[in-house]
Amino acid sequence: MSHRLLTRALALLALLVLLAPIASAKPKPPKGGKPAEAAAAADKDKPFTDWKKTTKDATVQKGYFNVWRKRESLWLEIQPSQLDQPVLGIFSLARGIGQNFVLGGLPLNDRLLEFHREGDHIFVVEKNTRYRAPAGSPMSKAVDLSIGSSVIASLKIESEHDSTKALLVNFGDFLLSDVSDMTEYLKSSFNNKPFRFDKERSAITSTKVFPDNFEIEAALTFSPSDRTGLGLETPSDDRYLPIAVHYSFSKLPATPMTPRFADPRTGQFLTVVKDFGRDESENFWVRFVNRWRLEKKDPNAPVSEVVKPITFYLDHTIPKEYRPFVRKGVENWQKAFEAAGYKNAIVAPDAPDDSTWDAEDVRYSTIRWITSSVPSFGAIGPSRVDPRTGEILDADILFEASFIQGFRNNYRRWAGPEAIGAMVAPQKAMRAALPSFLPLERSCALGEGMIDAGSLVSLTMLLDGLMPPGTPVPEEYLGEAIVWTTMHEVGHSLGLTHNFRSSTATPNDKLNDLGWTDTKGLVGSVMEYPSPNISSDRSKQGHYYTTTIGTCDMWQIRYAYTPSGAANSDEDYVFARKIADESALPGNEYGADQDAYPDDALDPRVNIWDLGTDPLAFAKDRAAYVASLWKNPKLEERVVGPNGDYPTLRRALDTTLGQYSIALGLAVKYLGGQYASRTRRGQEGGVDPLTLIPAATQREALEFLGTRAFAADAFAIPSGLLSKVGQDRWVHWGIGNGFSGPYRYDYDLGAKAFSIQSALLTELLEPRLLLRMREAEGRSADAFRMSDYFDRMTRMLWGEVAGGAPAALKALDGTSTRRDVQRAYVDRLAGLMVGSVAGAPDDARALARLQLSRIDQRCTRQLASEAPMGDYTRAHLLESRARIKRAMDATRSADSVRGASAIGADAAGGTSSGAAQ
Repeated sequence: MSHRLLTRALALLALLVLLAPIASAKPKPPKGGKPAEAAAAADKDKPFTDWKKTTKDATVQKGYFNVWRKRESLWLEIQPSQLDQPVLGIFSLARGIGQNFVLGGLPLNDRLLEFHREGDHIFVVEKNTRYRAPAGSPMSKAVDLSIGSSVIASLKIESEHDSTKALLVNFGDFLLSDVSDMTEYLKSSFNNKPFRFDKERSAITSTKVFPDNFEIEAALTFSPSDRTGLGLETPSDDRYLPIAVHYSFSKLPATPMTPRFADPRTGQFLTVVKDFGRDESENFWVRFVNRWRLEKKDPNAPVSEVVKPITFYLDHTIPKEYRPFVRKGVENWQKAFEAAGYKNAIVAPDAPDDSTWDAEDVRYSTIRWITSSVPSFGAIGPSRVDPRTGEILDADILFEASFIQGFRNNYRRWAGPEAIGAMVAPQKAMRAALPSFLPLERSCALGEGMIDAGSLVSLTMLLDGLMPPGTPVPEEYLGEAIVWTTMHEVGHSLGLTHNFRSSTATPNDKLNDLGWTDTKGLVGSVMEYPSPNISSDRSKQGHYYTTTIGTCDMWQIRYAYTPSGAANSDEDYVFARKIADESALPGNEYGADQDAYPDDALDPRVNIWDLGTDPLAFAKDRAAYVASLWKNPKLEERVVGPNGDYPTLRRALDTTLGQYSIALGLAVKYLGGQYASRTRRGQEGGVDPLTLIPAATQREALEFLGTRAFAADAFAIPSGLLSKVGQDRWVHWGIGNGFSGPYRYDYDLGAKAFSIQSALLTELLEPRLLLRMREAEGRSADAFRMSDYFDRMTRMLWGEVAGGAPAALKALDGTSTRRDVQRAYVDRLAGLMVGSVAGAPDDARALARLQLSRIDQRCTRQLASEAPMGDYTRAHLLESRARIKRAMDATRSADSVRGASAIGADAAGGTSSGAAQ
């Protein structure tokens, strides 16, 4: 080595020796600080808290989404791959308050959600699923430009994982809020009384995570802003309503199911979108039927086992003695699916005693029992649906335990006379009772109607001596009721809507023919609300309720589920439409909620609580049978028994009045009514969409009402019986305080009868009925003319005055309800005449004036006659004349004002006209 190189090497070695202590020394903390403070300063430079520090001492539940909990904090872990992906959010009531439709198990919201990152926050976006266009098309850009999706929450990002980039967000604040819109739900349930959410009295009580979903439950507290008149009896403190909300978040199928287009002739729940890519069609609407995804193990076999059956687990809440009936109600649907090509497509095993099984897991559909202080719906079958295709993913059917008691031995305790009158139009009463947040087509309100109808069967069995007083109905009958109710709710969960025309599929003379009903069903569809089948000939009693699904159920399942093998939905519909073309075949009669419930519903074949091809014949038979119960000399003995309570007889009598009023109400739709059809032009067996009801049939319906509703003896219940119908003497919460309220100690038969008659008069003079009647005159020479209708009503209600038999006039003096209904008719006519009844045609106003004049003349002649007349009758006739005079005077004043206005308008018009000339 040269001297120069040696010198350089020694110098470098010396430098390294000098630098070694510096290199090995620990870094000094910043001036005036400590190491911990230095670390904190470094953390401040990071946008989020360190992952390990955030999750320290937290427990994690891993699954579809990971959920972290630590004390009162709850975080949701969102992987990058889970951002901007669809998540089905289902919010429902886990526990309610047992009244006013605030009941555990009822649905609140169904939402398609996405978690979307914006800076340091995650937006919970509720996707707008109502509008679409082909992906990537110019129209899709137009849809995005025009229609947005709502951000229902903004969640602060608490931490971000260094390696996986997973995000941790505060999910507890999202759940402990009114995101379910519960305050509006309560407001709708309690006559628009406002409520507020109380976060301080709310907490998350349960979190469960599964492979395809995670479920969280929160105990929330809501307080009424004004407790006046709420009638809150079930909460322990009515200032604080304890309501549990269940939040379910589940995965949608990776491969969407091929949807099937709906057809208006069949009855399925719908998933509806506006597809702006269909600009060549008549409109943009696309309607899919809601249905389960079923696949054959052998696609080529006409009938094949299924890859995955529809499975309803019978929950442990169902009493053991009822489970065989519930299972039968589920599995009765198997023959419908066999007709569609599937074997064993629907099964009902018991829920397993397995810690890994949970009713809240979206992979399991269940049937459960719940309790409520006041029955609201009887049973209900909500389901979760993929909003992209209409695929049903999960369903949970709920039964209110109290409806079983109603079937067994309970009679209705009516709140007042007007409640019985409302049964004249039970569909209206039911619609009015439903909270506004429950869509009519999605609501199933079997509850009170089932109990009332079941109570009539109980009364019938008592009078037949089939059971001793005070004992429950036989198990056989109760089983029939549970089987039918289960079939009905399972039908909803399979995607079927109500069918309130299906009762007309069975001829009246076949209702008690077991050979017919065992094969075809007592009704064409179990999706009916049928009246119990009670034969007036007690020696020929058939099934009280249908024991099998009907022909219409078979057809509608075939429409929704039969595989077509088509490549797309358009080709699939060509196949399905051939099945829909069978709508005109006998047994496939169909009428939906919207055909039965609206005020202007016009087809008398679409009703709730009727039976048979001819509803008018059924109404006559049922009214006569119920009236016979009042006169049965064994009624007290069989209902009360040797040591029973008289209030039972009172409630039984109320039940018969309710059923009597339903029978009377069935006749109203015939008046001004029309038969409606959903068939299409050119369809085999199709008919016109609308067909006028023959005038003779309408007159027959009116005559029936005159005899059974308005005659002096229509409600002739023996006075001896009325002396036995005592009132309940209990005084406690839920019953009343004994000093106020609608209950009378004596039996208010007159008030109850008049409530029925008054409700009928309102229906018979309803403006839309009168409009249809007048318009029908221009369509048919056989139409029931409105002038004839008014004249017949007047003679029906006032026939005994001035021209009636002396006995009838004497009956008028002794029957207050007859006088009440006569005055009510005068008042209704006066309302039409003076225009206080909105929407009535002018011809009805003129005819009302004519009939009032004729009634006035009848009263005048009767008062001037020498016929013997009691003070009640004389006072009644004078009062009626006074009412007519007041109405006439009011009309003359109104006519004078209208005439003066018309003259002024003509004068102004003439001046303008002259000026123009």
